[in-house]
Amino acid sequence: MASAAGEYTEQAIEEKNTGSEAPRRVPGPAGTPREGTPRKEDRPPREVVALEAKIAADPTSANAYLHLAAIYRRADHWDQARQVLLGGLGPTGNNFEIAMELADLDIEPFRRDLAVTVEKLDRQPGNQELQTIRARLAKEVATRELDYFRQKSDRFPTETVHRFEMGVRLLHCGQVDEAIRELQAARSDPRFQGKALVHLGYCFQNRNNWRLAQRNFEEALGHLGAADESLRKDILYQLAKGYAETGNLTRAVDMACELANVDFSYKDIGKLLDEWNARLQKA
Repeated sequence: MASAAGEYTEQAIEEKNTGSEAPRRVPGPAGTPREGTPRKEDRPPREVVALEAKIAADPTSANAYLHLAAIYRRADHWDQARQVLLGGLGPTGNNFEIAMELADLDIEPFRRDLAVTVEKLDRQPGNQELQTIRARLAKEVATRELDYFRQKSDRFPTETVHRFEMGVRLLHCGQVDEAIRELQAARSDPRFQGKALVHLGYCFQNRNNWRLAQRNFEEALGHLGAADESLRKDILYQLAKGYAETGNLTRAVDMACELANVDFSYKDIGKLLDEWNARLQKA
């Protein structure tokens, strides 16, 4: 989508939507604005004006509604974005992309509440009430996003991204077997192979099948990129704990050392590493 960076401000949106006018100016020396002449910063952004003109010229074209709603959304003007999208549903014959954008917009308040709760919980990790709220919001977001990506996947069955995202939400919603099916289909796509393997590991871990979880976690390590550092650290942690729980302390220490070398403060890996080393020395 086109960007309005540099010319689109929240002040401009507010003035456009509230109809506020610039203060009237008394005529001054040559070169100053005349009375009633709007200042440049009081005018609607050019991109908004252009998109509104496109909508007026062809109300059946979905792209203009989507682009205009995206501008409002980037500026955190959710009501205006919703009004634009709702206004486009009828003329475009309930266009699928507009309907999906509306559905995603409905999820955003829950995502934001979840982010705020997680931030508070980072400062108060023992707060049981916050933990309960986080769990409830996470389930709400996952359930809504599952429906969103299921519709996307049904509409575009050959696009792997939708199947992968649906598989992740199925896992989060506790529908593990269905999640495995979708994630195994997604891992054949090189773009999603690493992440799909990670989540397959989580699935089999959830089903108490350590051998399959281990297999997918270890395979995932070879397919994660530089941008997947947080996933890599969690997989090393899960492998270290899994090996320790199944009695393979040597492999547990290997995984823990690799993680500690990257981030010694990750969860309780430093403490666990000391414990496992001590047990190995006594063996």
